[in-house]
Amino acid sequence: MFTKQKGISINKYITLFRMEKARELLLTTNRKIADIARDVGYHNLPYFGSLFKNYYGKTPSRFRKEA
Repeated sequence: MFTKQKGISINKYITLFRMEKARELLLTTNRKIADIARDVGYHNLPYFGSLFKNYYGKTPSRFRKEA
């Protein structure tokens, strides 16, 4: 039912939401990347970094530096 309404799976939707929140926190705070990862629901930092890079084409640290 969720997929019918939104056009994507609930897991993809949650991941997208988390990545957008992480992006916002990287742009608006100076908090550590590990803290941001935990805040958006990822306790495995390498996994978070890999997902972030898949969504935005850059690691979280590079994204922050180039912002």
